[in-house]
Amino acid sequence: MDTKKLRQKILDLAIHGKLVPQDPNDEPASVLLERIRAEKEKLIKEGKIKAPKKSKSAGDTSHYPKDVPFEVPEGWCWTSIDDIAFVTKLAGFEYTEYIANNLTGHDGVPLFKGKNVQDGKIIYHFESFIPKAISDNLPRSQVRRKCLLTPYVGTIGNIGIHDKEGFYHLGSNVGKIEILNGSQTDIYEEYVKLFLQSPAGYKELTKQKKATAQDSISIEAIREVLIPIPPRGEQQRILQEISYWISFVDSIEQAGTSINDTICTAKARILELAIHGKLVPQDPLDEPGIKLLKRINPDFRPSDNLHYEGCVPKGWQECRLYDIFNVTMGQSPNGNTLNKTDGVEFHQGKIYFTEKYLSESGIRTTSPMKYATSNSLLCCVRAPVGVFNITPRTICIGRGLCALIPRSEEINLNYWFYVLCSYKDYFDAKATGTTFKAISGEIVRNTIVLMPPMLEQNRILTRITTLFVILDQISNTINGSE
Repeated sequence: MDTKKLRQKILDLAIHGKLVPQDPNDEPASVLLERIRAEKEKLIKEGKIKAPKKSKSAGDTSHYPKDVPFEVPEGWCWTSIDDIAFVTKLAGFEYTEYIANNLTGHDGVPLFKGKNVQDGKIIYHFESFIPKAISDNLPRSQVRRKCLLTPYVGTIGNIGIHDKEGFYHLGSNVGKIEILNGSQTDIYEEYVKLFLQSPAGYKELTKQKKATAQDSISIEAIREVLIPIPPRGEQQRILQEISYWISFVDSIEQAGTSINDTICTAKARILELAIHGKLVPQDPLDEPGIKLLKRINPDFRPSDNLHYEGCVPKGWQECRLYDIFNVTMGQSPNGNTLNKTDGVEFHQGKIYFTEKYLSESGIRTTSPMKYATSNSLLCCVRAPVGVFNITPRTICIGRGLCALIPRSEEINLNYWFYVLCSYKDYFDAKATGTTFKAISGEIVRNTIVLMPPMLEQNRILTRITTLFVILDQISNTINGSE
């Protein structure tokens, strides 16, 4: 399996703002960029860095690039690496006049070279050192704080993050990108690395690559790289999400399973976490699930006889499906009333089920018996059992189906669709029969479930939807649909 392609797809989703949802409460990236520009002006005035050829003051919006590689979500901003970082290398004259004749192979300040950045990591094994007095005489090329290091000759696009205390110095063929964060971290080095390692970032970084005996780019080319900056909060969420997905890819490599099997397993795991309250954090300010239940079903009373398998999250409430839905078992109409033109649309089993919404059967009956009303859940109760779909219209259901009709408009049908999809093994275990397996209406009605607060249901649904979309995009990419 091409896991490199899989990793690249995940990075691509991240830098396009499609890996995590945007939060309108996040401070816009434009605000943090103004702080960074103010920090840059301060460092220029203090003589710690040189002023760019075309200096721009804070508040000057002309620095925002107009011709950008792609559109980004609201709250993000395009900028250049030069606008957010101090980018430099060891100058040729510095090496000739100060470094070449003062190299040692054992102690002093170690020199970073291009070979010290390998496979996205910093290799802290050094061949050359210089006296600290020489390093202090060349402060511009010292490496004294967290920064990105990248070769500009040879393995272009190989990026590592240096984050060790101590005295280090730039050697040959490697440049540093030092983010100009002031008193707080506005732009994470890890996010910048993520972008530069993505397909779009690599293309931007290498657009001025020189094809000589060894590939090379200039430091000025690195400064001119355009990068999309998300709000600080979203950067954090992206980095956390990337960690999850990289672990997911690692598990694929270790298991050696097919991508389709792995994605099915991942979706099942996501649903398992969701129904146990482990997919999103609980908010103690949410209205408890029991209050929602009492509005849905005024006759609801908590029972001590329920025994949900596992811990019940705070704010969630045990109940049975009949507390949330009216469960209607199907009954087939007279066979000679079935036709393809008149009456009510008829469904007997899962033959017209899709991934989520029921498709048209093309069969109708003039003597409908049992109905599934619009926006109800359909459950297969006969071979196979426990498969769910949503019907967007009123239909007639036969003996192979039952309808779970919401008791109230406050029921989040999409949330409960995903919850009940995770119960397939449970219904399979409850099924009886020899010729074919089936479950009764009583089993469906008495199934124990947990009712979360409504706001948490919404958060869980958003999370499931986001993760499933990503998994589907990954599947399409690997299987050649994109």
